[in-house]
Formats: sequence, C-alpha cells, structure tokens
Amino acid sequence: MSQQTGKSNNFFDWRDIHLAREYEKMFLLYISKHKAIILPTRFFESKDNLDLFKIIVSNNIEPNKIKFN
Repeated sequence: MSQQTGKSNNFFDWRDIHLAREYEKMFLLYISKHKAIILPTRFFESKDNLDLFKIIVSNNIEPNKIKFN
C-alpha cells in the first residue's frame, strides 16, 4: 500500500497496520498507537468499491485487528 502527499511517497506493508477501524464517514488504518491513515468513505466511487476495500483489508489483516460496522 502506498500514500502520496505532496512530494513524499510512503509505502506500508499490510503488517504495518495495527488496527483497521470503520466510522460513519471514514476508515482509519492505524500504523501506530497515535498515527493513522485516513480514508474518507467519499473516496470510494461506489458501494461495490467500498465493499471490495473491506474484503481486501479482511484478507490482509488479522480479524482481531479489524473493527468494521
């Protein structure tokens, strides 16, 4: 997984994710206790894309580290 901000590129391995959490308007992928990658639900173009994201997360992160609605 990669994240681009300005001129910076950050690469994360799925093992770097400590917790994946879903809220009403966003997903938080915690890479440390106080640092998370924020993915707004509006980022996803359709419900199918959102559901696919959840499947990808579920396939790559241990179930006890996922808190989806």
